Amino acid sequence: MLDDLLRPMTARMEDVRDLQRRTQLARRRANRRSRLQHERIAVLEARLDYFGLVLAAVLQELETQGSLTRERLQQVMGELDGSDGQHDGRYDPSSAPTNAPEQGLAQSFGHATPRSPGGTSEDSIAPVVRRRRRRR
Repeated sequence: MLDDLLRPMTARMEDVRDLQRRTQLARRRANRRSRLQHERIAVLEARLDYFGLVLAAVLQELETQGSLTRERLQQVMGELDGSDGQHDGRYDPSSAPTNAPEQGLAQSFGHATPRSPGGTSEDSIAPVVRRRRRRR
């Protein structure tokens, strides 16, 4: 008779243990995914920092040589930004008109301008150049 009373409690304890194991497994999986995402984000941030440095160096060299002024750069960025029908600080060559004169070098780079919602082209590039100059 005592066995009959303890059997349901033993089954419940096994259910609790099973639930604990499943919870631990789910936590481990979530932690692993989180670590992988953090690693991917770190790689992307490093690439973005590198490309920001490359872009700042190229812009500075072009400006030093006199072959590109900030005003002309801002004008071209504005044209490219608006070529997809939206002035949103981005460039999407796939939605630009096929006969657009700005298709060329910028199209070969894909999304050439950083996202800067609500900002102007000058706002999106000037801080990068200023920040790089201060570090010297």
